Amino acid sequence: MQPTTGTYRTGRGRWIARTVSALAPPLLLFAVLLSVGIGFLTGFGGLVEVRLLAWLCALVLGATAVSAGLAGLAQGRTRTTLGPYSIGADGGFADPVTIARPDIRGIAARRRYSGWSVRVDRWSGPPVELRAPLCGPWWPSRRFRRELAELQQYAPPNAVRPRLRPVPAALPALLGLVILGGPAVGWVATHGMGWPWEATVTATPDACRLLDSAGLDRQYPKRLRTRAERTSRSDWSRCVWEPTKVDRDSRVQQVKATLTRGDGTLLSSPTRSTRVGFRTLCRNGIRLDGIGDAACVRSGAGSTTAVARRANVLIAVKVSGSSADAVATALASGAIASLPLS
Repeated sequence: MQPTTGTYRTGRGRWIARTVSALAPPLLLFAVLLSVGIGFLTGFGGLVEVRLLAWLCALVLGATAVSAGLAGLAQGRTRTTLGPYSIGADGGFADPVTIARPDIRGIAARRRYSGWSVRVDRWSGPPVELRAPLCGPWWPSRRFRRELAELQQYAPPNAVRPRLRPVPAALPALLGLVILGGPAVGWVATHGMGWPWEATVTATPDACRLLDSAGLDRQYPKRLRTRAERTSRSDWSRCVWEPTKVDRDSRVQQVKATLTRGDGTLLSSPTRSTRVGFRTLCRNGIRLDGIGDAACVRSGAGSTTAVARRANVLIAVKVSGSSADAVATALASGAIASLPLS
């Protein structure tokens, strides 16, 4: 049977596509697993910083694009020329080579992690790996399979022609990606913090107004108190109420509310700083259910501090007096519930 003659070419675009398909999936999986691991190592119970993950993925894709571009520039255009009596290969890093048809012992596809290629076994020397045709690592294209069949016409009639089995060849890598990537992506979807659509507080609320909306008048009537401090900054606000001079026997002696709002950074979400603050303030506290996203209460010498977090806002209400426990919890619950989320 007379073999098909012609030329197979692999341009820079195919080298780039081959490099991207080989590097991008495992590197993206590594970025996801790394972000999950950081969530566990930093004491957040596996919560994943979405901003950090986004930057890791951008870094991975950038490194992949640079590697692919360098591979395309370095390899240039490679080709395999099929003549009536020989096969010639040139281009790329390899030296040009011509293989006479009688010297061909067998031709078969070879799969590496970087992709599929064609190997020519010779009688007179080591095998030659052709740089055209080529295709990506996950699935041999129809064009690659057609060109492989045409090349195999140069092999002796009794040469073994292994069938190209794309599914078993790609199965281990695909299974690895599914087994590791599936749970990792699911974990990020359910434990990610800092998604763009998450509701947050964009402006720092005034702590005194929050206390008023939480029912301070019911707990601590105006006639019994006077404001000792009212301070607000871009991400912080404090309000302090003390008893009037005429009534020092009130069941509430002092109410101090401190509110902090997290803006986030390039690599962390707005809620991260408030989570860290809550973990610090509630290290020895008793957790409370049904108040904001998380809440706790701590009791000390004559005072009680109720801490509540909602989204990127953390509020700590410290109350001194005989009714400190109930008043602190009620004010923190009402204040955190009245936050204007957007």
